[in-house]
Amino acid sequence: MQFSDNPVLATIITLSYNSPDLLGAIDSVLEQNYPRIEYVLVDDCSPAFSREDITNYIAQNNKGNLEKIQVLRNDKNYGVTYSFNLAICNSSGKYIFNLAGDDQFADANVISDWVKAFEETGSLIMTAYCDRYDETLKTRLMRFPEEYQVKMIKRDSPQELFEKIAVENFIFGCCTARSRACI
Repeated sequence: MQFSDNPVLATIITLSYNSPDLLGAIDSVLEQNYPRIEYVLVDDCSPAFSREDITNYIAQNNKGNLEKIQVLRNDKNYGVTYSFNLAICNSSGKYIFNLAGDDQFADANVISDWVKAFEETGSLIMTAYCDRYDETLKTRLMRFPEEYQVKMIKRDSPQELFEKIAVENFIFGCCTARSRACI
């Protein structure tokens, strides 16, 4: 994929608490082909988390496109909202992408494709499909949202959509990206 001479900075935020496959999540960030990534990882005081080990792992495996790396650790367990706000306050990218500590990006193009879509559309917020796989990550078990829900996302007013997702959430945080202007 071709990028402009001055690509914008994209922030990836990973929140972790006792994440069983944190290195898998980190590896999927390291595999991204987008040229300008800021990576902010916040651990919410997991007992076995080593900030030094994670920082070293990222530094040793960085292909050079992760230009800003922050590994933060809360001094006690504060929860997701606190950790996400901490990450936002410590980030500076134009677009912000979530990746939970036990999730992985589908391929190396995820951030490139998202940034391209943001730049082409001028959108403030976007959502995508969420695929759930088996433990081997080889077999897709299900995809969300379903087609009728996609039609609602595209068609309904924000108020109508809010009322529907208040009953059944089919817009997942892990598949929703925001521009800094949105926040």
